[in-house]
Amino acid sequence: MTHADAVSAETVPGDGPDAGNGAASSAQASSTTRQPSADRPVWESPATSGSAPDCAGQRAKWPDAPSSGTTPPAEPWNGPAVFDLELAVNGATRAVELVSQPGTGRLFVVGRDGIVSEARNGGLVEPAFLDIEAGVLSQSDATDGDSAPPPGAGVESLSSEQGLLSLAFHPDHQANGLLYTFHTRFGDGASVVTEWRARSGGEIDMGSARTVIVFEQDPSLPVHKAGQLRFGSDGHLYIAVGDGGASGDLECHGLNPHTPFGGIVRIDPAPSPAGPYAIPADNPYADGVSGHPALFVSGLRNPWRFTIDGDLLIIADVGWNDREEINAARIGTDGGINFGWSAFEGEVCIRADFCDVATVPPAVHYSHDEGVAVIGGHVYRGSAIPELTGRYLYADFIAGWLRSVTFGPDGRVIEHTDWTAQLSEPEILQGVYGFGVDAAGEIYVVSAWGRRVYQLVPAGQSE
Repeated sequence: MTHADAVSAETVPGDGPDAGNGAASSAQASSTTRQPSADRPVWESPATSGSAPDCAGQRAKWPDAPSSGTTPPAEPWNGPAVFDLELAVNGATRAVELVSQPGTGRLFVVGRDGIVSEARNGGLVEPAFLDIEAGVLSQSDATDGDSAPPPGAGVESLSSEQGLLSLAFHPDHQANGLLYTFHTRFGDGASVVTEWRARSGGEIDMGSARTVIVFEQDPSLPVHKAGQLRFGSDGHLYIAVGDGGASGDLECHGLNPHTPFGGIVRIDPAPSPAGPYAIPADNPYADGVSGHPALFVSGLRNPWRFTIDGDLLIIADVGWNDREEINAARIGTDGGINFGWSAFEGEVCIRADFCDVATVPPAVHYSHDEGVAVIGGHVYRGSAIPELTGRYLYADFIAGWLRSVTFGPDGRVIEHTDWTAQLSEPEILQGVYGFGVDAAGEIYVVSAWGRRVYQLVPAGQSE
C-alpha cells in the first residue's frame, strides 16, 4: 500500500471536520476514595455546564504568522545503531495497542474492530480472548451502505477514532480477574468504560460485563474520543477523554473544569454504595463544587495515547491546526492543572481573550512541518537495550519517525533524540497507531495502520 492509499484508507487520529492537520514533585497520591452524596452521583458525566467559559461557541483562530519548529529540537542519534525493529505480530486487524497480562506475561493485541487476541509465535491465537465483533459497525460496513447495526451492536468504529480503543488489566488481576475496556457505543457515539472478569481458566466471562462510566458525546461529532486506559501507581484508573470533537473546541471544554471532556479522568473503578465507581479523595475537584469530581487534569484536545511511569503522567495530545504536543504531570502533586487547549495550541495562543489563563505549557511541541498526529508510547524500562533506559518513546502517525525524550525530576525535558536514521527499515514506522510494553519492560510499536506489531530489539538481532 502506498502512502497516499494508506492515508485515504484510514484517517489520522484527531482527524475530523475541524482538523487542520488532516489527519513538579513526586509525592504519592492517596488511594482513599470519597463516596459522593446521593444528589450528585459520581457516574454522571455532563458534557456541558452552566459554568462554561465565555469562549464557548467562539471558534479559535490560528495567528496569521505562525511560528514553526520543535522545542527542544530533536537531535539525530549520532552513535552506532542501538536497536532495530523486529516483526512480532503479523495479521492484526486495526490494532491500536499491545497489552501485557499481569502475572502471566501473555500479550494481547487490542483491535478497533472489537477483538482482543493473544499474540503468540508471530501471530494471533484463536479463539479471541475478547470478541465483540458482532457488535461492531466497521468502516467497511459503512462504506457498503449498511446503515443498520448488526443484532446486539454495542460498539461503533466508523472512523479511526471509534471502536474498541483500549484495554487495561487491574493491578490485582491475578487475584480478582478484573480488566477494563474503552469503546464507543453504536448509535449515540458515547464512550463507555466496561469492567470484565476472567475466569480461573483465563477466558473472559462474557456475562460479567459491567458498565463503569459513560461519556455522552454529540453523535454528529464522531472524533476526539481519545480512549486510553491506564492504572496508575496509586492504583486508580486513568481515562483519556477527548474534547468532544467540535471544531476548534467550540464548546470550550478544554477550559471548563466542570466537564470531563478535554481531560484525563481519575476514578476508583470498584462499585460503591452510591454508584458504579468512586472518586479518589485527593482528586482536585473531589467535592464536585469547583469542577467535575472525576477530572484530574484538563486542557487537552485529543489525548489519543498516554502512559504512566512511576508517578509521571505523560500525555501525547493530537493537535489541530499547526502543533502536536506532549504534556507531563506528576500524579502526586499536579492534579488540577490545565494544559492550555483551547486557549493555546502548543505554545501559541489561539484565543486572544484567553491568553492570560493559567495553563502549563507542553514539555515538547512540534509543528506540522515535522508531523501531523503525535502517537505516544512508553518509557523504556527493559534490559535488552540499556541505551534507551528512562527514555520516553513516541512517533507520528504520518511522518514516519521514532523519537525519545527524557524527563528530569521537575518534569522538564533534558534530552530529545530522533532514532529513525539508525533503523534498518525506517519505512516500518508508517501508520503507527500505538505502542505496547511487555512484562519485562520491552517496548513494541503497533504500525502499518494497525496490521503489524514490531518489537524493539538490540541492533543486529532482528532477522
